[in-house]
Amino acid sequence: MDPKLIREVLSNKSGQFRKPRISAFLKLFVTGLGTYDGEKWAKHRKILNPAFHMEKLNVVSLMLGAFAQCTEDMISRWNKLTISTGSCELDISQEFHSLTGDMLSFVPTKTNRRRLYIYNTVRSSLKGIIEEREKEVQSGKAHNEDLLGLLMKSNQEEQGNIKDSRKGMSTEDVIEECNSFYFAGQETTATLLTWTAIVLTIHPDWQDKARKEVLEIIGNDESKFDQLNQLKIVTMILHEVLRLYPSGSLVRETNKKTKLGDYTIPSGAQLLVPLQIIHRDTEAWGEDALIFNPERFSEGVSKAANDLMYFPFGWGSWICVGMNFAMIQVKLVLAKILQNYSFELSPSYAHGPNMPALILQPQYGAPIIVRKLS
Repeated sequence: MDPKLIREVLSNKSGQFRKPRISAFLKLFVTGLGTYDGEKWAKHRKILNPAFHMEKLNVVSLMLGAFAQCTEDMISRWNKLTISTGSCELDISQEFHSLTGDMLSFVPTKTNRRRLYIYNTVRSSLKGIIEEREKEVQSGKAHNEDLLGLLMKSNQEEQGNIKDSRKGMSTEDVIEECNSFYFAGQETTATLLTWTAIVLTIHPDWQDKARKEVLEIIGNDESKFDQLNQLKIVTMILHEVLRLYPSGSLVRETNKKTKLGDYTIPSGAQLLVPLQIIHRDTEAWGEDALIFNPERFSEGVSKAANDLMYFPFGWGSWICVGMNFAMIQVKLVLAKILQNYSFELSPSYAHGPNMPALILQPQYGAPIIVRKLS
């Protein structure tokens, strides 16, 4: 928890702190940039950065429209469920996992809406789509309206006129990054939406403030990119949720006997950077560290806490490449819900944050009552 040691581990300037090796089972789902180190990480990061740049996300209005349509489909289904009584109870976690799966889908089949892919089917489907896209790009037909299109364009620019996987990414590399987009992106975004909904039911005053801001800036219209970036209160709320309920902890592994501060760490040891503890540390955040208080982010992240005491998306060169993408998704979904519904905790809700695997989840589910606004 020492910021100086955290910086040394995460910056990894001397190369002795690598990402931990993952099991063969996890490799079926967790692949791509998040699992690489060294030259391969640097190459993939260089190619992926342009696809996730905020200016590119701003240009891709068709992608934003697809997100809005997926959210509208969810709201329409809620409308049918609430048509008789004006309200209904939902497990909001399941709702958001289905929604973000739809928003991130590359493969136009029903199975991609359930995340229960058969590994070989996923790879075969993705390979077919990628090869078809490559043919279309070569024939002059551009596909820059989604992440796959932007990724392939960036990869093509890196390779130049010669298709060389030493300079760019191979088809297998692109498949792994698509898997990473889908599984990592769906899980983390859905979980952030889930905890945000739970927190706003516990703190209805902040739910009202967020709705007021959305209606003032967006009204009842479809959200536009620049409008989503103007949602200051919503952004403050999301940062505070990420502080209290970060997705997980950062783990690094030594590849040789290493000196870290006053400690000598043996080769093969794992070092944990516990975000849940750091983000709730009273020395860094004050005596109200355990209290939900979005006002602490009213002047931005940099003034909210000491250096290296808040980094839900990682830190430095290892910061999550999809951070801005995820925040835009979450703001759009939250704005759409606030335009149409208020929500409150179900009497059956039991608060129990739990992280059995990679992501901090509500272990007893997230039953919430949604009420249609008049």
